Amino acid sequence: MTTEMVRMRVFEVAWVKQQDNELQVAGRAYETIRVGDTLLACTSDDTNTDCADFSVLKIKIYNREIEQIDPVFAGLLILVGDAEEILSRSKYLYSSIS
Repeated sequence: MTTEMVRMRVFEVAWVKQQDNELQVAGRAYETIRVGDTLLACTSDDTNTDCADFSVLKIKIYNREIEQIDPVFAGLLILVGDAEEILSRSKYLYSSIS
């Protein structure tokens, strides 16, 4: 039996900005996201698309750092990862479920 990775949308991306070695991603959470989570950025919803992993370094809402962002809240994720070009073309961040 083959297990296929399923991606679940967890964050809608409004904009992406690189500052130093960090990537700032503004948008709205669909699911709870915590500092330390690994999120997936993909160029589209298709399964055969370019994707890259990013770690959540910080989360900010109303200019305050928090440990997690819950669904429907808008905020700023500070991510670290190596594929800014994929992230900048992504409309959503995903959590992978196997």
